[in-house]
Amino acid sequence: MTTALQDNPNSLEQLVEIRGEEILVDQVIQGVLCSGDWSGTVYVPCEVQVYAWDEEPLFLKNCDINIAPNTTVYVAAHNNEPYYQGCSCHTGEVNQ
Repeated sequence: MTTALQDNPNSLEQLVEIRGEEILVDQVIQGVLCSGDWSGTVYVPCEVQVYAWDEEPLFLKNCDINIAPNTTVYVAAHNNEPYYQGCSCHTGEVNQ
């Protein structure tokens, strides 16, 4: 179970329980997932909203998300797996 432990959704740093361990993240993403500047450690909970897709899960295609180098993104919908190379599987772009 993953739960944000602070009540203020606008605070930057928050403790999040990931796989039974509390991790301090720089940002918890909320609302519609299609824009923003991410850096440091980012957590994407299951409550985010994504655009529907027909055949491939390219719901970030044509979005304006900038992920800084060396950013770690934990994704609740992917079993809280950490990602280090961006979100290319949802944008259709190839990581270089």
